Amino acid sequence: MERVSLLSRYDEGFYEGTDPCFGGFSMISTSSYMEQGSKQKGTIHVVRDTTDRRIAEEKYRLLFEQVQEGVFVATPEGKLLDCNDAFLRMLGYTSRKN
Repeated sequence: MERVSLLSRYDEGFYEGTDPCFGGFSMISTSSYMEQGSKQKGTIHVVRDTTDRRIAEEKYRLLFEQVQEGVFVATPEGKLLDCNDAFLRMLGYTSRKN
């Protein structure tokens, strides 16, 4: 029952966040279906557990932010997309806005 009330608050589409029913994180996809030429017949909810992906992303984020070595992400052409604070310090910058 809790799952239905959680889902009913969202329009058709996707919702991702903490999962109060199963714990962890879930992605929920909601869509309607109908028979040809008729009104809405029902709603389909697909729940996908995204806990493992979220944990991996958090570990990567912490590693990126907390290591003392300079870490950066760039395009194949060499355009800098992102970097950690250690990389900024190594280059003498105080913020990413420079």
